[in-house]
Amino acid sequence: AMPNAKWYEYEPLNNDNEVAGSILAFGSPYRAQYHFDRAKIVVSLDSDFLHAHPAAVKYTRDFASGRRADDADKTMNRLYVVESGYSLTGANADHRVAVRCGDIGAVAGHLAKMLSSAASNWVGSIDVSEQMLQQMADDLGSHRGECLIIVGPRQPAQVHAIAHLLNEELGNVGRTVSYTARPDAK
Repeated sequence: AMPNAKWYEYEPLNNDNEVAGSILAFGSPYRAQYHFDRAKIVVSLDSDFLHAHPAAVKYTRDFASGRRADDADKTMNRLYVVESGYSLTGANADHRVAVRCGDIGAVAGHLAKMLSSAASNWVGSIDVSEQMLQQMADDLGSHRGECLIIVGPRQPAQVHAIAHLLNEELGNVGRTVSYTARPDAK
């Protein structure tokens, strides 16, 4: 009856930045599946994955499994959190760095420049010590395939793309992060 009709949807709470970041990195929309139980080093860039993520219950259980040193040979995982506001994930961090929300991208850019052969051009001045950035980069670099970088939904698509590319460069894809196609995203 209405051949020119179109259906539009709007959600005030969405993951548009995450979808756009995967399109920037891969050319198609993908959903990241994180495997915190396999990660020795986790860097959270404004992601409250222990509380505000849709998979928070699973992620909390998986992350907590790496916090138990049940025997003498097992070491606990390490969590770095870079965030602008205090979160539950930040409260559990081994190293928490407070920065302005708009500076998270610059932190990601600095890490990319330190870790990647395809250095990021998103490097600005930030109020984070060079020593802390170097410690994060060293830990990530020495735990290739056993580390994870996760970005929160408030960050722009470029920050998500940097994290996807760094996870790829660090050998994390297929180990601590996997991707599934998003048929619902355009």
